Amino acid sequence: MIRLGWIPANIDDNSHYPMHQAIADLLETFNPQSCPICMKAKIRFYYTISEFQPKFMIKNGQVRGTVWVWCPNCLHWTHGSGTQLPKSVTYVNELEESEIKKVKGPYIIDNLNRFWEKGRLSESFTVI
Repeated sequence: MIRLGWIPANIDDNSHYPMHQAIADLLETFNPQSCPICMKAKIRFYYTISEFQPKFMIKNGQVRGTVWVWCPNCLHWTHGSGTQLPKSVTYVNELEESEIKKVKGPYIIDNLNRFWEKGRLSESFTVI
């Protein structure tokens, strides 16, 4: 079932900066915090390494990826590209290749949320 109404973080409604701060906080603490917009639910997230790595996304041999964050309560979402995890941190992507293909496209947040609710996405980063 597709859940309509996901709201992209936007400068016009003052959600852009708080949601991007949520990404920064997530990448600093490696634990999801409360949604900065509604404060009623923890943000959910998904980190992926791009299948195509342009040269600007590789720095000092470390690959960069994209982190998606969304709130299941107020439905705000955003993403940050070119994010690099420290070498001491990993994110286990438990999705099969066929499932990853389903994540892409116009319903990406809806698909990610469904995978989260089914327990198919890792709910934390692992600090080694």
